[in-house]
Amino acid sequence: MTENDVVARLNSNGSELSELLGAYLHDTVNIGYFSEKFKKFLDRGTVRFVNTWNWGAFWLGPFYSFHRKLNAHGAATLVASFFLWPFIIAFMPFCAMTVNYFLIKQFCRDLVVADYGNSPFETVKNKISLMGGKEKWPIVVFVIFWSLTLIVFIIACIVLILFIIAEYGYLWGDL
Repeated sequence: MTENDVVARLNSNGSELSELLGAYLHDTVNIGYFSEKFKKFLDRGTVRFVNTWNWGAFWLGPFYSFHRKLNAHGAATLVASFFLWPFIIAFMPFCAMTVNYFLIKQFCRDLVVADYGNSPFETVKNKISLMGGKEKWPIVVFVIFWSLTLIVFIIACIVLILFIIAEYGYLWGDL
């Protein structure tokens, strides 16, 4: 079965899409959100880019891609963020607008690998569950990174204040 065959079958059966997405994402809370977003990508009979927004990807950037096991997208956006860091304000919306597309592309590829359409539905559902899911380490790394950044910022502020006091003997002027 090809990716286009998978898309055609998913378009014809919305309940299968929701059930497979739940198994793939390991997320029953956000199934409505992802089903709605993914149907936009599948409307034309093939997976095509449609502009969508993902707040998790906006705030977490490449770490969200790693969290959703989109390692190629995460690596590409992480490398790009190092080179484009002065433009990070413009870069974060790029992550937010593209991550859903790459997630549905990976979902459809994994359905082809799981032999969707030729194997029993429960077998496909079990296979797809093993392929998808969430990684916890990117969120932990994100929290540690920003915690360390905050600590370094606080230390830099304290050092600056101590330097001003040492240099001028006071901080706010003659009191």
